[in-house]
Amino acid sequence: MELGIPVMLLSNAGCWYTLLALEKSLAERALSGWCVFYWLWAVKNRVLGPLKQDAGVVTFGIGAAGCFMHFYDENLRVAPLSLVLTSCGFATLNYALPVANMARVPARDRWTKTARRMGRSEGFARFFFAYCLSNLVFWPSAFVLLHPKLRGRPFEDNYFVYTN
Repeated sequence: MELGIPVMLLSNAGCWYTLLALEKSLAERALSGWCVFYWLWAVKNRVLGPLKQDAGVVTFGIGAAGCFMHFYDENLRVAPLSLVLTSCGFATLNYALPVANMARVPARDRWTKTARRMGRSEGFARFFFAYCLSNLVFWPSAFVLLHPKLRGRPFEDNYFVYTN
């Protein structure tokens, strides 16, 4: 089994667990933590490979900045949550691109061509597609479920304080 598969599986399962099983205030904290995790993973990819052009440095960097701002000053109000929610939108686009690219390849050749282009096995290509699809649903779901205005809460409330 290729090393990336368990990391993708565990991180994605962790994301869904934190969004669906935790109370909203904990899910907000966890979401900003996931932004930091994926940002660090993207930095690793850029420095060590295999994705020297990993856009996650930017897309998750926005959310990571929100997390770091909160730890710098717990009294900050709107900015950290805004950055994490902005990261949700950019992360959605980040996963939409590989899904669209793989979906354009004819079904009979999809996994062979994708695996060849990635320099990985066909099994990895299939798993990566499922991982990207899951994230394509997760990040906009996180935005909708955690956005204060969409939950009927004022955006001026303190970050990480929502209880519903």
